[in-house]
Amino acid sequence: MQWNSHGAFRGGAELKRFVFVFATLAAAAVFSESAGGDVVLYDVEFGSPAHTVGAPPMVGFGAIPRTTPTSQRAATVESSVDGLSGPAVSFLPKAGSTSGVSFWLGSGSDPRTGDPGLDVQFPAYAIEMDVAVQALLESSLPGDDPDFKIELEAPLPHQLRFTRDRIVRAITFDDSGISETRVGTFAFGQPIHLRLLAELTAHRWSIDIDGVRAFTGAFPNEGSLWNVNVVLNRTSLIAAAGIDNVRITGVPEPTVGLLLAVGLWALRRASRNPVRRP
Repeated sequence: MQWNSHGAFRGGAELKRFVFVFATLAAAAVFSESAGGDVVLYDVEFGSPAHTVGAPPMVGFGAIPRTTPTSQRAATVESSVDGLSGPAVSFLPKAGSTSGVSFWLGSGSDPRTGDPGLDVQFPAYAIEMDVAVQALLESSLPGDDPDFKIELEAPLPHQLRFTRDRIVRAITFDDSGISETRVGTFAFGQPIHLRLLAELTAHRWSIDIDGVRAFTGAFPNEGSLWNVNVVLNRTSLIAAAGIDNVRITGVPEPTVGLLLAVGLWALRRASRNPVRRP
């Protein structure tokens, strides 16, 4: 370190210049990510006029943002589901069956249902919803184990799974097999807010529960996410769950050009005040 005759650090001006440039770039990164324009693909509340209490949820396609799922199986819109405010979709499958809704994200049609795809693709997707699991009861039959899950369909699917032991697990599939990670717990009949972020180009995904980051892990896929499935599997006894306020957005990359331009501006501004040596 070098000090002047007054005992001051000679590099103070250089340090101030560095801090100015760094702070400017950090602010630009935050701005570019927030102002980069997340695109709402699905914004689904299960109230009227799109949906009717006592009937299956309406399904549909068309332009974004879509206000309905693209398909449903044995689901019903109820005036209330434990803890969820307002109308919500309820899953109460018959024994040995499943109940759920799907939100197709692929650029082409769903090969199973023919549902039209979206015309835009993104490097990342954010999936949010309110969830209330009401019951997951097992029986004495071997393998009779109901669960509720949110599945991200991709070349290697990933799941967020709720099981009868009141544990929430992240299920990751890769070439070596399947791995499970405990990410939290839940209480029957108590709603929680979920946010899943699948970053395809960064090959990772994260899970927030009630606004708190609970998990971050690898998402080893080839840059594609086809579908979001919300499914309740029932075996022989009682299983029930519900969701509301589903919002799926496409997240673009941060604006690299903006960061470069702001960085050059910051450097030019800092160079206008050359360092004066004592």
